[in-house]
Amino acid sequence: MINKYWKISVHAMGSAGALAAAVFIWGPLSFLFIILVMLVGWSRIQLKCHSISQVMAGSVLGFVSTFIQMYLIINYVR
Repeated sequence: MINKYWKISVHAMGSAGALAAAVFIWGPLSFLFIILVMLVGWSRIQLKCHSISQVMAGSVLGFVSTFIQMYLIINYVR
């Protein structure tokens, strides 16, 4: 739905989602993986596929949506 009107970065969304899942598995140490999210975002901007705001929006949406899903699964499905 978002990409129909604005080209949000799905690559950044996927990498930030993986970061959110890693936070649940390994805790705060997994924030070292933020470097990978930044590299993915940088590559999308350098390739002129996305703007900075599109990469940021994809990263935030991917992290937040995955974090909420993991929280709900871990706390309410058990």
